[in-house]
Amino acid sequence: MPDSPMSLPHASPHAARQIARVRVLSCNYHADRVYDYFIPDSLRSSIAAGDFVIVPFGGSNRRQTALVVELALSGQVPNLKPVQAMFDGAGRLDAEMLGLCAFLREQTLCSYGEAVRAILPGGVRTKLRDFYRPVRGAMDEFTIKSKINEKVQALYGYLLQRDGAPGDSVALKFGAESETALRSLEKLGLIEREAQARENIRTETEKIAHISGDTDRVEQYLTKTRKLSSEKQFAALQLLADAGEMELGELCGEAGCGEGVIEKLLQAELLWIERRERAGDAWARQTADAFADKGENEAAGRLDYTLSEHQQATLDTLGAQYLQHRASAALLYGVTGSGKTGVMKKLIDVVVADGRQVIMLVPEIALTPQAVGIFYAYYPGRVAVIHSALSQGERYLAWKRIRDGEVDLVIGTRSASFAPCAKLGLFIIDEEQEGSYKSEQSPKFHARDVARYRCAHSGAMLLLSSATPSLESYHKAKTGAYTLVELKERYGGAVLPDVIVADMREGEESAAGAYGARLQAELTQTLSHGEQAILFLNRRGYWSFMSCRACGHVLLCPNCSVSMKLHQPRNTDGQANGTLKCHWCGYSEPAPTKCPACGSEHIGHFGFGTQKCEEELAELFPKAVIERMDMDTTGTKRAYGEILGRMRRGLIDILLGTQMVANGHEFEAVTLVGVLSADMSLFVDDFRANERSFAQLTQVVGRAGRAGKKGRALIQTYNPEHEVITLAVAQDYAKFYEGEIIYRRAMNFPPFCDICVTQFSSQAEGEAVTAAERFAALLRAKLGELPEDARKRAPVQLFGPFQAGMYKVGGRFNMRMVIKCRWNRDTRALISGAYTAFAAKLPRSVTMGIDVNPTAL
Repeated sequence: MPDSPMSLPHASPHAARQIARVRVLSCNYHADRVYDYFIPDSLRSSIAAGDFVIVPFGGSNRRQTALVVELALSGQVPNLKPVQAMFDGAGRLDAEMLGLCAFLREQTLCSYGEAVRAILPGGVRTKLRDFYRPVRGAMDEFTIKSKINEKVQALYGYLLQRDGAPGDSVALKFGAESETALRSLEKLGLIEREAQARENIRTETEKIAHISGDTDRVEQYLTKTRKLSSEKQFAALQLLADAGEMELGELCGEAGCGEGVIEKLLQAELLWIERRERAGDAWARQTADAFADKGENEAAGRLDYTLSEHQQATLDTLGAQYLQHRASAALLYGVTGSGKTGVMKKLIDVVVADGRQVIMLVPEIALTPQAVGIFYAYYPGRVAVIHSALSQGERYLAWKRIRDGEVDLVIGTRSASFAPCAKLGLFIIDEEQEGSYKSEQSPKFHARDVARYRCAHSGAMLLLSSATPSLESYHKAKTGAYTLVELKERYGGAVLPDVIVADMREGEESAAGAYGARLQAELTQTLSHGEQAILFLNRRGYWSFMSCRACGHVLLCPNCSVSMKLHQPRNTDGQANGTLKCHWCGYSEPAPTKCPACGSEHIGHFGFGTQKCEEELAELFPKAVIERMDMDTTGTKRAYGEILGRMRRGLIDILLGTQMVANGHEFEAVTLVGVLSADMSLFVDDFRANERSFAQLTQVVGRAGRAGKKGRALIQTYNPEHEVITLAVAQDYAKFYEGEIIYRRAMNFPPFCDICVTQFSSQAEGEAVTAAERFAALLRAKLGELPEDARKRAPVQLFGPFQAGMYKVGGRFNMRMVIKCRWNRDTRALISGAYTAFAAKLPRSVTMGIDVNPTAL
């Protein structure tokens, strides 16, 4: 549909023109459609589908970024606007990426611009900014002074002096009133506004120290002047003389000195510094070196072993399926410690030898150092890493290397799904049951769906792997949609750990705080044997909540309908410095000493989080080295790898953490795993509660006894007879699946239906309620208008609207409606049509979102 609110004077109404069909990337969903622009002769030979261009848009002809999705020829082109410019250096999306943008928009009901922003790293995306240029001679000085005040004159003088300036610079200098002043000047014709491309690409650089070319001078310093210099200066220069060149941070680290020492050597002309573009695989290489203990590559050989008979049979099945060179999918289901990673490594070898690329997803950033450390040993220089903790420059370098074909294996979290692999042959999703593969931000995609699309496009193989597969994936495997391959035994004769269930209702256990008597005894035994332990608690913070014992008042977040968690870091004097924090919106305040409702001093703390458990653990075992791994201790991108590296090298006795410690880790000295509160996720009001609880318990129990040593796992629970706990203790996934799938079929839950959740949010409670009710009425009306055959093709059940589980978050009230359906073309058209019509009339104060198959209700 052409964009025609206002035509430009130089548009030719009848000449045959080449047409660019574009998506304007700033459009909201209800206005997001294809717009037609004619291509000027100066750009005709340059523009192709997948290019980013600048177009005038809307009644004001404001310049906007657009993506060309198709080229066409037309003999009649009335009132079309021209493409104004192309973005240099922004790259061109290939056919697969263009198709993926369209796929995301159709499947998740996001805008096309949101899809593009998800697919491209920030360093590639190009933005526009307003640039204001003075029109000289437009008006004499006397007239100007009569029409604008002194403040606007000062702003105009600023633009004249610099021959123009970007809007953000003007706002920085003249404040919030600058926007009104600029509009006044533009209306008078004294300035012109144009859009300029602002490239986001930032090349990562590093400082490289080189030894001086004056070898006599260096030799004299090292032999004759040593006594006159500091030991650190000598050590740094000796290292550099041996190596020739070193990265500055590495040099300082090896020499044990700061940059001040290097500066003195620089002044003495004994070395020189070069700023060099950082190597594309620098982060992967450094991560691998850290994993292998400063370059001694102990990772080599970890997976290069002789496969067991069962592993080899599994590899043969998967290899034969891959070599058919057509789109396919398989589920590798194996108990914890069965050697799934070893099979995947051998399969990757097959794919790489075939000249194709592999994407391997892991669910947590915490798992990337281990994966990189292992696989970089086999594919040095050919591994790229993508995850959200990397800098923009690091992600851009990785993306560029992948696009240029310099990478065989991409390792990363959910965002690595979009790695530009032109020769994709294998797409692996490890621990595929994890909810982290589902995006909570628009586009709300699942990495598994993206993987299926990409494998279908590239004729590649999708491999899902887990010891506790999602019910949806296992159901597909059992019904033949996926190839099912199984590893039912641990590798190398290792056996599953003995599992102890500690009933916390018993007097001795319940009186012992976070750690029952049995767990304390097991920890004592483990430490006495020089072995390691992992403790799992999926709640961070100090206490779970604070409540007044006199009046019962619970301290809630003022912005959210949840209790705040007490975090209690220690200050320099070792005294408690309690802070209440909301884990939803980030709000924090000092912990009160009196009840804010009744003034009572009898204010208590209830429950416990990882911070409290860490403190209690240190009191119980003062000689043990204890580390905590949760969101509060892993704020930097290297924190995960550093903690896990110390654990792997035996420098930590007890690792206490949240979900981060549950999946995928392999520590040879870990013989004990403890679950502090197994009931935490059992009674959540969600149809996936049992599935998540079973997977968590099974996975964390599987961390023990993985290197030939007999392992033990202890589960603390108030519900020892609960079926989920008994099946997790037995590691019996098959029986759990049999019972759970009956419940899902009876209640018509996934995998027997899809679930679409619409949510309405506003700071005004009444607005959110009204919007939800009106949309529900609109959707029901549209359903009633459908003919009977259409209703059969798109069966829909509507529930609600009602308050969301988190009714208030960040000061905004949330209403939702749940739709059970089949997410096919007819259903998408129905809901998309209602969404488009409704969102166009929605007040700006109300936001509406749609989430298809969310991880939780």
